[in-house]
Amino acid sequence: KKKLPDVRYIIAGEYYTNAEPYEKLINELDIASFLILHTHFISNEDVKYYFGACDLVVQPYKSATQSGIAQIAIHFKKPTVVTKVGGLHEIIENGKSGYVVEPNKDEIANAINSFFQISDHSSFEQEVGKAQAKYSWSNMAMAVLKSVR
Repeated sequence: KKKLPDVRYIIAGEYYTNAEPYEKLINELDIASFLILHTHFISNEDVKYYFGACDLVVQPYKSATQSGIAQIAIHFKKPTVVTKVGGLHEIIENGKSGYVVEPNKDEIANAINSFFQISDHSSFEQEVGKAQAKYSWSNMAMAVLKSVR
């Protein structure tokens, strides 16, 4: 709020738990004017609008096994902040295609601040483009074919 007063945050996707604690925190911190809340199920047809509207994807998970969100972000050439939980950090190169941080609010906030303090994001876009090529269907198919030979 203080460091990035011009940034708006889209909170997208349905709650998996009770929304009340989050709504209470939003009110206590007086940050509602910085948030665009779309806390409902997002259909496959609408996913492109959310990724198209953002500059940075943030996955502030405290626990996870894997997530398709990082792969979708790569598809849309969006840098990503992920936490070091489960396999989330395996496809993001820290400082290149995004940021890999510990699952705590300070590190997540520092990564977001670092990203928005950089005026030219083209190096992130290039690195995410490399990740996009690396994780393409054709590369995956070639890896499978090599493994069965």
